[in-house]
Amino acid sequence: MYDYPKGSYWRTGEGPPKNDAGVNSEYYLDTLTGDLYLKQNNKYKFLMTLGHGGGGDGSPGPPGPAGADGPIGPQGPAGATGATGATGATGATGATGATGPQGIPGLTGATGPAGPTGPAGPIAGSDTEIIFNDGGAAGADPGLTFNKVTNTLAVEGTISAHSSGTSMYLVAEDTISVPGPGGVFNNTLDLIAGYFTGTNTFHYSRSLDITPTEIIFNNNFLAEIDFRIKSINDSDMFFMDNSTARIGIGTATPDTKLHILATTEQLRVGYDASNYLSFTIGSTGNATLNLTGTSPEFTFSDPVNVPDEAYGVGWNGSLEVPTKNSLYDYLSALPAPSTEFYFDAAELQPTETAFAPLEKITGTNQRVFVRAFDDTTEEYTNGKIKLPATINSGTVTFRAYIYAKTAAASKNVAMTFGHYALNNSETFDGAYTDEDSGDIAIDATQGDVTVASWTETIANLGWAANDLVLFRFSRYDASANDLAGDMYLLAFSVTLP
Repeated sequence: MYDYPKGSYWRTGEGPPKNDAGVNSEYYLDTLTGDLYLKQNNKYKFLMTLGHGGGGDGSPGPPGPAGADGPIGPQGPAGATGATGATGATGATGATGATGPQGIPGLTGATGPAGPTGPAGPIAGSDTEIIFNDGGAAGADPGLTFNKVTNTLAVEGTISAHSSGTSMYLVAEDTISVPGPGGVFNNTLDLIAGYFTGTNTFHYSRSLDITPTEIIFNNNFLAEIDFRIKSINDSDMFFMDNSTARIGIGTATPDTKLHILATTEQLRVGYDASNYLSFTIGSTGNATLNLTGTSPEFTFSDPVNVPDEAYGVGWNGSLEVPTKNSLYDYLSALPAPSTEFYFDAAELQPTETAFAPLEKITGTNQRVFVRAFDDTTEEYTNGKIKLPATINSGTVTFRAYIYAKTAAASKNVAMTFGHYALNNSETFDGAYTDEDSGDIAIDATQGDVTVASWTETIANLGWAANDLVLFRFSRYDASANDLAGDMYLLAFSVTLP
């Protein structure tokens, strides 16, 4: 078992812990049973039993869906010929036979004389539209109608266009309606320009191919072009960057294969509208995964690996999650890691020549140990602090829980925290550097506790990661109205940033 700094790491051993071992806020792990304890109020409290490789088997799941039909088996051998059946009823009359070949054409008659020219056909219509036809005098009318209000030309029939080149261009300022069953287009198309090749294949600007089975963008291209879908409120609702082969949603400069930008929830994956997992990245880069549903929960099907000291409590190796919620419940129940080093008066060491004596104070209800600091001689008490590996900057707070031995109105006390930090290959015998509290008003009522505090930055203290800090606490004369008589120290603490 390692001698870790008090209040910072776990203790381990075989069997339950003894209450006289360790200090408050330390954890103890029974390696025989996996039982975890936390020391509070000088007693170890059982928290939980850690799993050893996963929980037992869960209850059987519901039956799975029926499997797909298997392949058709090979044909079996032919059965034996059955007995001749009874003669059936007379069948219905068969269909009429095919028409015989056409007879030999007759001789062509002589051409008759030309008839007189008929009158011009009428142009029908109204103030709204014009209808071009010949009144049926020259056969069936094609139904050519031009609507002056909507500025459209409707044709019932077929329009043929020819050119001497290999392409035919059809340009419209507004819309082109292409009716007809079985065609590639059966609805209104905006600003269509291109050409047809083969059967039902339309090439738009040599970049879009539309066939009866698929639409291909950038297929027969001369140069790559981007593809964008806009909405009223978002000019980059969907953007395909052909130069980088990336897709952006909410951005025209995607940095990955799929890049989504939004100020609120960026992605939602769900079973239906009521059961889903949402992903949100906040303005400071914090990530939030939120489960919504009738009974939302995360399920880990495989062991979860926790790296060493991932949570600042000395994990070593991997941690298997025995049940789907145990890791979450366990971590949620752990108290927040403490950054405060606490020293009871009885724990402080009398290593100086002039040390503050340890006295037992008996009150009506309480009996406590205190360090008694004289008002005429500077007396000391000592301790040690092991700094964590993560400390690098910020402000340290010193707190002393003190009270006056006798009642004294409008009086002050002054204290100092002398410290010396050492690390590997450094001598332990360095000189102390004092951090003074200055004058602190002490409560005038006898027995009333005053919490005196003062601060200093890590930079000014000169502390570094993993330093061992040797310190001594003392009382010195206040600059004004110094308290006469002893100052009692109940406890002392150092809080790191």
